[in-house]
Amino acid sequence: MTRTDDILDAAASVADPTVDRAMAAALPTATPGVAVQLTRRLLERRCPDAQTALVLHFQALPDEARDAVAAVADDLFRPLREACAAGGDHGPLNAIDIIRRARTTGLAYLIAERLRHGSENVRQAAGRCLLDMAQDVARDPGPALERLGDVAAAVEDSVRLYAHHQQPDVLLALCTLLPREMDASLAALAKPDGAAVRPMRRILAAAEHPQVRRVLLALLPIPTLTQSVGAGLRQAAAAGQLGEATACHHLLARPDARRALNKLGAVESIWPGPGRLMGLPASEQIGLIALLEALPLEDAVKLQRLEELSRSEHPAVRVRVLRAVLNQPLKASSRPADRLIESLIEDPAEPIARLAVRRVLQSHPDRLPKLLARLVNSPHAAVRQLAGRRIAPIAFDRFWRRWPTLDPARRLAAGRALIKIDADFHRLLADKLAARHAPTRLRALAIISGLNQGAFFEPALIQLTQEGDEKVASAAVRALGAAGSSRAYGVLREMLDHADARVRANAVEALAEADAALCADRFADMADREDNRPRANAIAALMQMRRPEAMGTLTRMLHDARPRHRTSALWLVETMGLVEAARHVAELSISDEDDAVKDRADRVIRELLELMSSAPPPEAVSEAGYRTMVYK
Repeated sequence: MTRTDDILDAAASVADPTVDRAMAAALPTATPGVAVQLTRRLLERRCPDAQTALVLHFQALPDEARDAVAAVADDLFRPLREACAAGGDHGPLNAIDIIRRARTTGLAYLIAERLRHGSENVRQAAGRCLLDMAQDVARDPGPALERLGDVAAAVEDSVRLYAHHQQPDVLLALCTLLPREMDASLAALAKPDGAAVRPMRRILAAAEHPQVRRVLLALLPIPTLTQSVGAGLRQAAAAGQLGEATACHHLLARPDARRALNKLGAVESIWPGPGRLMGLPASEQIGLIALLEALPLEDAVKLQRLEELSRSEHPAVRVRVLRAVLNQPLKASSRPADRLIESLIEDPAEPIARLAVRRVLQSHPDRLPKLLARLVNSPHAAVRQLAGRRIAPIAFDRFWRRWPTLDPARRLAAGRALIKIDADFHRLLADKLAARHAPTRLRALAIISGLNQGAFFEPALIQLTQEGDEKVASAAVRALGAAGSSRAYGVLREMLDHADARVRANAVEALAEADAALCADRFADMADREDNRPRANAIAALMQMRRPEAMGTLTRMLHDARPRHRTSALWLVETMGLVEAARHVAELSISDEDDAVKDRADRVIRELLELMSSAPPPEAVSEAGYRTMVYK
């Protein structure tokens, strides 16, 4: 043990304030090691006078000793108060330093007192200490209400009495604590002749500090500060820091904040420069949307800025953009707004796409079919389902109306697509089929036949084959050919004996495509004994079956005495491309007594000659090629 230790141990055994004062008096001249030991002994002995001396000598202590004092600052209220009351700057500055190091917010009132009564150096140190305290409690996500209340009370008192100290750090401390309730401070700033108004205006207009930028919108409604807040917003925008200024964007919902915004000038410049938006955090982008909604700008300007934000990588921002467009009181016909909404129907986030789709479906019915056609291919199941429910009745009606104008390929493609997306397709078509209006039923039958949907309507088609209207009955027979059931084939065979030639002709055509082999003998009989239309169809069926008598029956029909039979035979030659009949057709084009037959034969022979001129040499034609050329 050293001599110093012996002395300190001996002194510690004496309970006399004189010893404490003696140890405190030795602090300025003690070595760092001894100063640390003296400090610890004095703190343990708790002599008020010695502890006050410890505070007065604080600036001369080594760091370890200072840390020891700051660690027990909560127990040094009396020594700190006495040091603050001591004459000169020495004691108050040390007390302020200890309070700052210890973060002892319970002594914030002492700092406020030194702001009012200290020298310039003391007031500056007190202002910095109060700012540090405010920043400390603001950083803590859950500061004790007592700690926050102590600092807030000191700041409010200092703002109210700003004329006594003129320290801008106090105003920065206020900005740090806002937007918490600081009613007394805000009332002081609302007075046009208040001492803190001008310096606060300078701070707000410069917008140099983050805590100032974050509370610009909170101070906007105060009339004495409104224009300075506007200048600060413009300055923040020019510096690329406007996003920070939207931290209190929820306050823009207040009517007084909206009125204050309307009083600002040059609001067009309150916006980040080109290329700066996309680098901001999602929270700041959302805040900018709220600011944009509140600013008194033209619709076109707002939509242009929202369009840029709609490309944000953050889904929360894009959905906020969409809601801003939907909630914005835009002029009645805003095509840019529609385009912005439509751009979001393909958003990768399903909730955003679904919300945009719902809005699109509510407007512009003239463009609805095209939009729905895009939506049924959406990557989002919910969007496809939503579009499917809306497109079904619209698409069916459009398909129904346009059926007569569509070529066979487009009829088939459109019909297949509609069947795929519309669960009610067959029900809607059945309603048309059950209509009393004959043209409606004929078109429904044509669609059933053209799309090969006979199997879905077999009972109704069988019933319609007995219809008294021969046109409806013949169309039903044609559609029934796609049913594919034995019952349907049985009905079609019965229709070969129908009284109407058109019905019989369609029955032959339907059976030729599905049940030809079983009806070959009947077709051969009809090829010589029927009316022109069923006769031509029967010969066509024999040709497709490559029956040996087929060509002879066609030749006899070409030379039939009845012009209608010759015309039907020419139709058959033309549709099947039967070059073997070219000689007979040529004779008719020259010598037929009926002008209509002669003109038809002339047209057919020209087509056959063109077909023969484009055919390959006989030796190069395979059997499959021959069948393609002859039977087309």
